[in-house]
Amino acid sequence: MNTIDLKKNIQLRTLDCTYNRLIELDLSHNKQLRTVIVKSQRNKGLLSEGGRAGILSKLILPDNRSNTEGISILECSDNNLEKLDISRSPHLRKK
Repeated sequence: MNTIDLKKNIQLRTLDCTYNRLIELDLSHNKQLRTVIVKSQRNKGLLSEGGRAGILSKLILPDNRSNTEGISILECSDNNLEKLDISRSPHLRKK
């Protein structure tokens, strides 16, 4: 899977996209998410720029600063993320 549009899945609470080929993932509309797992986004076993195995380069999380709950588990290892803004995710327990 190369792309996924979850903008209309506003009640989504768990997302596991491990072992796909996502390059970008926008979860900004998914404020009910509690668990996000996007480990090891691969391009058919090839290394991406910089020698990293994963190809996910952009992950946008929802803004949960004013909510009583939000993403508490985020697993995004083995990717090509150059930066990840978690400042809008105060409920994270595992990164």
